[in-house]
Formats: sequence, structure tokens, C-alpha cells
Amino acid sequence: MHKKQKQNLTLGSTSAFCVDSYVVEAPDYSVALSLDGMIGITWNRSVERPNGFPHTYSHQQWFILPEPIAQMVKASIALAEENIKETEVGADDAEEAV
Repeated sequence: MHKKQKQNLTLGSTSAFCVDSYVVEAPDYSVALSLDGMIGITWNRSVERPNGFPHTYSHQQWFILPEPIAQMVKASIALAEENIKETEVGADDAEEAV
């Protein structure tokens, strides 16, 4: 009797992973938030990796972070956004004082 294989939900093709916004767009890699709220990572195309990585049949794919790790990334994003807002408010207050 064969056990049913658990489906690998960590890889999503570029067509299936619909990017809502990029969290990081570095020359070598990208981290993005999908329309479904998932966080995905991919190595961008380069001379060494002309199809990006991971890829299947020359189509770049996104590695989808497991939910516990994705939650940590989302919390970090929220914290960074909060810090940016506080910095902007502090700069506005300093300008008004001058």
C-alpha cells in the first residue's frame, strides 16, 4: 500500500504567484507579497542564472515561505514601516520647530 504524497506547496510558478508588492528588490534576489498574502523569494535572472532560481522548464518560480516563517517576515515588515513613519513624523516636528 502506498502512502499518499503530501503536495509540495513551497514552489509556485511565476504565473501562479501573483505579486501584489515587492518587499525587497535586490540585484540578486526578490522577496514579494502575493495577492493571496503569501511571501515568496526568488533569485533573479543573471549571467550565472539566466532563468533565475528556482526554475522549471526555463520558467522562473517563487519559493513560497512556510506560514510560520512568512508571519515573521510580515511582522518585520510592519515594524520597519512603523519605524519609517516615526522617523518621518520626527523629521516633520523638527522642521516645524525651526
